[in-house]
Amino acid sequence: MLARKQIIVFLSLTVTPFAGSIAQLPLTIRPVKASNPSPARVKLEEPAGARIPKLAKESMETELLAPISIEESESIGESDPNLGGFSVIVEEDTESSDETESGTTTNLKTEMVVQRFANGKPQVERWVSEDEFGDFVNHGKYTEYDPSGKVVASGEYYFGKQQGGWTKTISASQAHQLTGAVDKGFGEPFSSSANFDKGMLNGDWTVSDARGKLLLVWSFENGKRHGNSTVFNSKGEVIQSITYDHDLADGPAKVNLKEGGLTETNFSKGMLLHKNDKWYPAQKGKQRVLRLQENVLVPAHLNLVASDWNNNQVTFTNRDETEPVRHGVVVSYYSNGQRESESHYDQGKRSGQFSWWYSNGQPKITGAYQDDSEHGEWTWWHENGMKQASGIYAFGVRTNEWSIWNAEGRLVQRTIAGVDTQIAELEESEDDTNRY
Repeated sequence: MLARKQIIVFLSLTVTPFAGSIAQLPLTIRPVKASNPSPARVKLEEPAGARIPKLAKESMETELLAPISIEESESIGESDPNLGGFSVIVEEDTESSDETESGTTTNLKTEMVVQRFANGKPQVERWVSEDEFGDFVNHGKYTEYDPSGKVVASGEYYFGKQQGGWTKTISASQAHQLTGAVDKGFGEPFSSSANFDKGMLNGDWTVSDARGKLLLVWSFENGKRHGNSTVFNSKGEVIQSITYDHDLADGPAKVNLKEGGLTETNFSKGMLLHKNDKWYPAQKGKQRVLRLQENVLVPAHLNLVASDWNNNQVTFTNRDETEPVRHGVVVSYYSNGQRESESHYDQGKRSGQFSWWYSNGQPKITGAYQDDSEHGEWTWWHENGMKQASGIYAFGVRTNEWSIWNAEGRLVQRTIAGVDTQIAELEESEDDTNRY
C-alpha cells in the first residue's frame, strides 16, 4: 500500500529520470513556502562528492508535484557529481485513490511522520494526509513500537478515524482495569484486539494472554456494547456473561452476586431482575408460611457510558437508588398456604392476565390488563362458585354488555356501557396484590 521508493534524478526546475525507467515522468522540485504548505514531502540525500545546487539547499522540505511510477526500491541510473545528481527518497505513496462521501474518487498524497525515542529509534510511524480543511490527519497505516523496536500497537486510520482491525499489547494491570478480575493462570503480555468503523467500535473487542487464552470477548455495534459480553477465567470457564442492547444490560445473564457464586439471571432495559420472597410472621412450633413471591427490577451498575479501547477503559453509569419495580409474575398466598392471587407486570405496569382466588381455592376474579389499564373480558364469582358478574373493558372503560347475578344465580342487573355502583364495589378487590 505505502512504500519507500528511491530514484536518481538530476536537479533543475524540471527534471526527467534516465531512459530505462518504467515511465518517463517529469519531476519538479522546489522549496516549500510557509504560505503554501505541501501535501507531499521528499527527503534529499546528497551522494558523496556531489554538490546540491543552492535552490535545493534553501529547504530540505520539498514538494513533489508529479507522481513517480517505478518499482519499490528500484534505482534508476547513477548519480553524477559533475551534473549535480542526488538521491531522492520518497517516503510516501505518491498517488493514492480515496473515495469521497459523494462517491467520487480523488487522488491523495500522503506522507509518513516518524516520532522517535531519545536513542533515535522509531516510537510511532504514521501516515498523514490533508483533510478538507487543509489540516494534517492520520490517514493510512499506524504503527507504535516499544524502546526495543517491538510493535506494541498497529492499525489503520481513514481521515483521522480508526478503521478496520487494530491490535495492541497491554499489561495485566490494564487487563484487570477492564474486567476487575484476572487470575494468576493468565500470562503476560496480553493482546487487545478490536474492529473499528469510522472511529467507532464495531464487532468484537477481545483480550487474550501470551498463550492465546481468552480473557474477554465483548461485542459492539456503532460504538456501543451490543450483543453478548463474556469474561473468562484462565481455565476457559465463563465467570460473567451479559447480553447488552446498545450499552444497556438487557436479556439473559450470568453474574456473580453477593449472595454467592455465578448466578443465572436476566436484565431488562438496564435493570437487574431480582426474585423477592416475603413471609408471614413466624409462629412458635409452626412452619414458616410464604406470603408473597415477586420478581422486581433493581438498579444495576453494569450499564455503559463509554468504552475506550485506546485507553483500556470502560465507564459505567452511576447506580441510581430507586425503588424496586415489579416485572414478571407476582404470586400471593393466604396464611393457610392457598394461592390468593397471580398477576403479571411489565416494567412496573400491570400487563397480561390477573387472577384471584378465595381461601378455599374457588376462583374469585379473572381479567387482563394492557398498558396498566383493564382490557378485555372480566369475570367475578361468588364463593360458592356461582358467577357474580361479567363485562368487557376497553383500556379501563366499561363497554358493551355487563351482567350481575346473586349467589343463587338470579340475574340482578344487565346494562349496556354503564353499570351501577355494585360493579364498582366488586372492583375494589381487583388489585389485592398491590397491598403488599
